[in-house]
Amino acid sequence: RGSRDGSGRGGDDRRGAHGDVRGRQQAGRGERHTPRSSGATTPSPASILEPASPATPAKPTLTPQQVERRVETLVSEFLMLGDEQEAVECMEELPASASGVLISKLLGNILENNSPENREKMHALFTLLVRQRALDKDATARGFLDCEPLRLIFDTVLDCKYAPEWFGEFIGNAIRLEAIPVSCFQDICRTIKTLVAEDEFGPPQEV
Repeated sequence: RGSRDGSGRGGDDRRGAHGDVRGRQQAGRGERHTPRSSGATTPSPASILEPASPATPAKPTLTPQQVERRVETLVSEFLMLGDEQEAVECMEELPASASGVLISKLLGNILENNSPENREKMHALFTLLVRQRALDKDATARGFLDCEPLRLIFDTVLDCKYAPEWFGEFIGNAIRLEAIPVSCFQDICRTIKTLVAEDEFGPPQEV
């Protein structure tokens, strides 16, 4: 009886041991299948495949004097070299206000150097920059309105009797190219009339 009792107890011990092993194995399998969380976040496929947008280069901050000097250099170099690509690139690097400065420089150059060849080059430069969309429309229109030789045309004509004709050709070309609206020309005319009316001497007798 003692041996049977001992064998019975041994069998129970063995079954208990086997049960403990199976329990640990199942627990181990459960631990292996349990996902572990980490602090790092996985980027989505869209964010990985999406290309970074290129940064637009900022235009340099220039004083009005610097803008005027650069525009003057642009016009002078175009007169000498006629490099169209260089002229467009230089204009695109300048702020919008440079478009207005350009108008004054071109019209002033037409008066100072009144040869037909010079006028053709000024027309060519303006046409080029308009077609390449290198000019700001609002600043261009403002350039015509603020151009002193044009605003004071009755005084300008005393120095150059062909000034109204040459300016008229330039403005007409600007309207044909849609660089300025027709209303801009009307504003120019109103400005000239207002300045003449405010002048105590009126328009010059020679006009």
